Amino acid sequence: MPNLVIVIPFTADVNCDLDRGATDMRNFFNSIANHNVGENIGTQINQIDIVYRNTVYNCANGDYVIVFAHGGDNNTVLANNQGQTITMNNTIGLLENIGVNNTARVLFMCCFSGVQGHIARVWKARHPAQQTYGGNGVIANLYSSTRTQIRAVCAALGQL
Repeated sequence: MPNLVIVIPFTADVNCDLDRGATDMRNFFNSIANHNVGENIGTQINQIDIVYRNTVYNCANGDYVIVFAHGGDNNTVLANNQGQTITMNNTIGLLENIGVNNTARVLFMCCFSGVQGHIARVWKARHPAQQTYGGNGVIANLYSSTRTQIRAVCAALGQL
């Protein structure tokens, strides 16, 4: 059974909204018996793993991945709400190093990720056979109003 891997490409920070949102999702998942996840994942999963910038991890071929960061009009940088940043290219390198390119599906839960020149589009160009999801500018508004609802935002991502 596959895992759902939430990749936060920053060092762990308990004060970060991304970390709290991912932990809330994992805690909710652990509290229920039905581990079937919809929202553009659409399968039963074994567990939720949260992976940070310095985490040693290897994704399995059937895993599902959510890349969770703040994006913006500047397509070359991702950020968190604690001032940490990472370039798009370094994020892609991190994802490839942990084997995300071999997983079943990757969802870029980053504002503007599906806009031309942003991370989901660049990823899809490098890995055209992989099911890849990204969001447009509307995702920014949806995320702003649902901060802890990763699942709601993932449901709004579109396949590239």
